[in-house]
Amino acid sequence: AYHYEPKAEFLFPDKKGEWEIIYKATPKEPGHAQPKVPMWGYLDEANPKDMDKKISAAVEHGVNTFIFDWYWYNGEPFLENCINNGFLKANKNRMKFYLMWANHDATTYWAKDNPRKDSVIWKGSVDRKQFDIVVDRVINKYFKDPSYYKIDGAPVFCIYELHTLMAGLGGPEQTRDALNYFRKKTIEAGFPGLHLQGILWQALPSSIAGVPGEKIETQNKVMDYFGFNSLTNYCWAHLQSFPKVRVGSL
Repeated sequence: AYHYEPKAEFLFPDKKGEWEIIYKATPKEPGHAQPKVPMWGYLDEANPKDMDKKISAAVEHGVNTFIFDWYWYNGEPFLENCINNGFLKANKNRMKFYLMWANHDATTYWAKDNPRKDSVIWKGSVDRKQFDIVVDRVINKYFKDPSYYKIDGAPVFCIYELHTLMAGLGGPEQTRDALNYFRKKTIEAGFPGLHLQGILWQALPSSIAGVPGEKIETQNKVMDYFGFNSLTNYCWAHLQSFPKVRVGSL
């Protein structure tokens, strides 16, 4: 995130978000050009004027919808100011948006001096009480915005890690109950339904054990069991390994 987040100040004391990692980067070997300087400078995503610039460039190049990573840690939102203060206050009439709940653990992998994925700061899983709070927040704060992206009138909501959602809610049956509640609340808010979207990558369960009376042995059946409407991909690196090249051969 390229804006100030008070809860992340211990990671980014300059109050510039992940820009701090970019402009403090140093070369690792001869010929390694660092730091990289953005052509537009270090824009603040939480500034509506800077967001206007992003929206205009996107629309001019055929992009009409932004998907924002959305976080919920320790009972409260994280990195929302990009949406709340940036996008929603910008000239957004030409652009739609929707949320992908990035419900992965937050780790010190963000830390510039000691990046580690195995050191967890906040857990991404939530219990049912927190899930219900999330449902109310996204429906009332985002789904009702005219710019929120909908398919056949149904707001689109994407969930990054299905297995993490299940772990927090207690299992597949509890997770299906929670998602059905989400649909019910969305309909009660005046929408024809909820378009639930999953992320297709290696962490997506290919089968589910422990569901009485049902054989769930393929990803298609997993998606049907929970009522997902569509699948998308977060980034190509989830589906393709990065090519390995010896440095000396470059």
